[in-house]
Amino acid sequence: MSQTARVGKVWPGRVCAYALIILLVPVLTAACRPAENRLSRIRNDIERFVADKDADIGVAVIVDGVDTLSVNGDCRYPMMSVYKFPIAMAVAEKCRVRGLSFSDSVLVDPGIIVADTYSPMLERYPSMLSESVVMTLDTLLVYAMQHSDNNASDILLDWVDSPAVVDEYIKWMGHDDMDVVWSEAEMYEDNTRSYDNSTTPLEMARLIDAFDTQFDDSLSMRLKSIMESCSTGADRLAAPLAGAGAVVGHKTGTGFTLPDGRLMALNDVGYVHLADGTHYSMAVFVARSGYSQAETAAIIAGISQMVYDAIVKIPN
Repeated sequence: MSQTARVGKVWPGRVCAYALIILLVPVLTAACRPAENRLSRIRNDIERFVADKDADIGVAVIVDGVDTLSVNGDCRYPMMSVYKFPIAMAVAEKCRVRGLSFSDSVLVDPGIIVADTYSPMLERYPSMLSESVVMTLDTLLVYAMQHSDNNASDILLDWVDSPAVVDEYIKWMGHDDMDVVWSEAEMYEDNTRSYDNSTTPLEMARLIDAFDTQFDDSLSMRLKSIMESCSTGADRLAAPLAGAGAVVGHKTGTGFTLPDGRLMALNDVGYVHLADGTHYSMAVFVARSGYSQAETAAIIAGISQMVYDAIVKIPN
């Protein structure tokens, strides 16, 4: 199926220019990439760092849209709440197609609300369990992206129509190594479904990099401001960047505890803009961790520190 035909099915009447840019980027950057990746000197360090960890760890970094660092970057990992990022992108695209803004409202039916899932929004609006509530898309996006609220995410997923629509949208943009299959409520019913909502670190880093560098309309800028105010996962990617004058926009994901006591997944993905103008996108996925959540977060922070230290030492 052609790109135009595919998007025509999902987003009627729209041919998105962003997809054409994304498809051209690998060709353009390949021509200007140095013979030896300037981050290659720390790849072995990261490999050694993760080798003795009681967890499956995947890392991908794209610096200035050119240089790529990858450790287990082609392996599949469950996204968990990281998948709320492509959902938010699909919400923005539907708004573009229909001429809407994030200030437009959604009627929330109580039938879609799950009482015992992670939902700060439900704590704030308990009446949602028994009566319909009108909420703006912006409010729902803030809860879903800043606070990782599962109910808010499912309301947005229902608003764009289904997980299949989000999946088709991201694949139309050229990101085939990413699957959106289930809602949060469906994953709550059967935890093993979380493995189907998966991606590779490289694919997620590519999506984050494209969003950061190529999406600059007002809706995308609002999503970026939400991601740059994320209230979850401050002990992960952003931890070593505190006080560095960096801008960090990110989305976290946290998995269930498995029957053997391991943590299914702990993830963080995002973009970083340093004070000197350097920017990079980064995805770290940790699966089947034998450590506590705090210890696993420290692993992500440690990798983020290594990448930051290497980038600031790269000569201009």
